[in-house]
Amino acid sequence: MLVRLCVVTITLAYATLPALAQSKFAPIPRGPVPEIPCYCRTAERQFEMGETTCLRIGGRAELARCEMLLNNPSWTLLNRPCNPELTQ
Repeated sequence: MLVRLCVVTITLAYATLPALAQSKFAPIPRGPVPEIPCYCRTAERQFEMGETTCLRIGGRAELARCEMLLNNPSWTLLNRPCNPELTQ
C-alpha cells in the first residue's frame, strides 16, 4: 500500500512539472532594452542625471549632483557650500 502511494505521488509530481516550468520560467525577451528615464526630485522640481542643485540639509545649504546609486536615482553631496537663493 505504501509503495502504491509513493508511486502515485511521484507520478503526480512529474505530471505537474511542465506546467510549473512554463509559469515560473517564461522565456526572456530578446532585443533592445528600452531606456527608462530616471530623475532626482526636490520639493520644487525634478532634475536629470548629472544636474546639480543646492539642497538644504540640517539648516545648511550644500551642492548636490543627481546620480545613479545601486540602480536608483540619488543625490550625491559634493561637500561644497552654495547659496540657495542663486539656484533655480
